[in-house]
Amino acid sequence: MGRCGRVASNYLETLEVIGRKSGRTFALPVVIAIVDGQRYLVSMLGDNVNWVQDVRAAGGRAVLRSGGPEQVQLEEVPSAQRAPVLKAYLQRAPGARPHVPVNKDAALAEFQRVAAEFPVFRLASNKTNAILHARRRRTGMQILRAGILYFTVVFGAGFLLGPIRILWVVPRLGTRVAELLEAPIMFVITIVAARWIVRRFAMPPTPSSRLGMGGVALSLMLIAEFTLVVWLRGLSIREYLAGRDRVAGTVYYVLLGVFALMPLLVARR
Repeated sequence: MGRCGRVASNYLETLEVIGRKSGRTFALPVVIAIVDGQRYLVSMLGDNVNWVQDVRAAGGRAVLRSGGPEQVQLEEVPSAQRAPVLKAYLQRAPGARPHVPVNKDAALAEFQRVAAEFPVFRLASNKTNAILHARRRRTGMQILRAGILYFTVVFGAGFLLGPIRILWVVPRLGTRVAELLEAPIMFVITIVAARWIVRRFAMPPTPSSRLGMGGVALSLMLIAEFTLVVWLRGLSIREYLAGRDRVAGTVYYVLLGVFALMPLLVARR
């Protein structure tokens, strides 16, 4: 960053980094650029300056001082995303303008042209990172519990319907018809179960959360089914798949896909 020139004091802070060779702490003044509520640092002298190399060697760990110390993690921004930050930086740091060959009021395309020459780092507080990590962990556990319950409800319903189909419907109507008659019942159960569990766990409406829930449930469903086939019926998985009715089997596989997707398809409120 070097000399920062004239700049508003609320934009100027001190960055402390560990020297990659000496192991000593070095402090330098920095100008904070703000874009979309995020804080950024820019190396106005390019890539080959000590503080940039030191930050990289330290895995992004540093201390920011503005009154009191703040442990931060510096995350390098890809060059394709640097243009808005470079523009915001030049508008806040007049002393940097001689080093960046773009007018501070130029279009973003002009900043993008030189973006690869000027490293940009996003500032993330370690406290914020810990909060985000805890939040991701909670979301992961939420997805896992929801997926287990979803599997349990639908598999349990199928387990209860199985004896009725095998002992009563199959002898009268045959295997294909029996399985085809069961399919719409399981479809309705899948919809009801998915909607209830999504609401019960307040699942986020993001595709990753909803599909994660469906993926967990589908994995458990396949494990349970193939385990029952191998252990209870004495068939290999190949024999089991080859022995399924072609029409009813196709409908069943489609239902498995719907089962996995249903958490994403149900109402998101």
